Amino acid sequence: MHPLGHRTTAEHDGAHPSSEPARPGPGLWHAKARVRRARSPLRDDLDVDVAIIGGGFSGLWTAYHLLSADPALRVVVVERDVIGFGASGRNGGWLMAAAPANLRVWERQFGLKAVQRAQAVFIDAVGEVAQVVSIQDIDCGLRLAGGAVTVARSPAEVKRLMDRHDEMVRTGWPAEGMAWLEPDAVAEQVGAQGTLGALAVRPCGTLNPVALVRGLAEAVEQLGGRVFERTSAVSIEPGVVRCEGAELHAAHVVVATEAFTVQQSGEGRRYLPLASTMIATAPLPAGVRAEIGWSGGEAVGDAHHLFFYAQHTPQGRIAIGGRGAPYRLGSALAVEGVADGATSARLEATLREVWPQAESVPIEHRWSGSLAVPRDWCASCGVDADTGIAWIGGYAGHGVAASFVLARSLALQLRGIADPDGPMPWTLHRPRQWEPEPLRWMASQAIVRVLASSDRKESHGGHARRARLVHRFTG
Repeated sequence: MHPLGHRTTAEHDGAHPSSEPARPGPGLWHAKARVRRARSPLRDDLDVDVAIIGGGFSGLWTAYHLLSADPALRVVVVERDVIGFGASGRNGGWLMAAAPANLRVWERQFGLKAVQRAQAVFIDAVGEVAQVVSIQDIDCGLRLAGGAVTVARSPAEVKRLMDRHDEMVRTGWPAEGMAWLEPDAVAEQVGAQGTLGALAVRPCGTLNPVALVRGLAEAVEQLGGRVFERTSAVSIEPGVVRCEGAELHAAHVVVATEAFTVQQSGEGRRYLPLASTMIATAPLPAGVRAEIGWSGGEAVGDAHHLFFYAQHTPQGRIAIGGRGAPYRLGSALAVEGVADGATSARLEATLREVWPQAESVPIEHRWSGSLAVPRDWCASCGVDADTGIAWIGGYAGHGVAASFVLARSLALQLRGIADPDGPMPWTLHRPRQWEPEPLRWMASQAIVRVLASSDRKESHGGHARRARLVHRFTG
């Protein structure tokens, strides 16, 4: 018999939508998404095979992989707010193949060949996600042709990108997937001004993350899964998830709550919830769009220590984000999505510097979200054999494609099936916990200050050697 059991056809019905509109999450992607009715909350006790807590990419990809392999499984996803309310609906929309890990950590534990094998999996995942988008007819504006363009705006950044190129080749990235662009080529391709060149990398795509996560939820329901919104998991115990007003009894419980995991009892030190801030312009006037170019859907970032990430949306907006908002004592989360003022101002200044053509275009959206950072910056997933409770997450901002990979591995573990490609680092590695407060708050404050001062020094032609010490800590 299947280790997770089976269900009858009558149990395939999804949750009925309520009459109330779904309260959107913060930011551009939610603000411009179509208005829809919220899914009903869980009201009745259910016996299921797998109960998944969290309606973001991790939870929904896990459900998708489970049901694609075995449609008879009883799989339920519960989301405290609306689908994609957390990081899955607030990010920059980069479908990138970068591994969600400090590869030096994996290399020390498992060897270089394991790292190279792992990197190949993440590279393949970009095309595999695109295939699901096509098969499920998810209209998320996915564009793959342009790849990613990381610009250098100082001599120190040029060297950093050259070193990055060599390290990427060493750890398994095909050399033919990378190219150096001279400043004129950068300006012609993505409209960026004042650069000293850029490292172009493929594969990488850009998309609308809210449209993708909503489409994924619908695909899960079409496969027979059930998705409930506005359903808080009050407590998690072996075999049972106690929600407000109802319980889920399950052979396995999957905790797919990313940064929100720290709000659970006993989990406050599993991740460091870092805030990332984003802003987005109004649609660029036709003349400005023509002057900038940037029509290939490229993901554009820079090699600053406090770097930016951006995309030019199909609707003609520039959406740009970055780190730098201060970590709040006690792992407080950016739940409501209010943008940090200083970080928002820095992003706007960066936007005007890199794309001066858009100088007069107003900023229409500002928001923030919390991303989950493990102590060694390595994402992981696994199942506790004694309790049946599983976990997945810790992408440190690299989760759009990486969640697909980790969820696939987790789905195999939940079904009791060995990975045909062999054990992977993210299923073998167990990050240790973060230091208690106030040590991690003190460390995070120091890190941001060092990185910001290093960027200032490098912008004036210097080299900030002390940043290397920070990167040893942060990965």
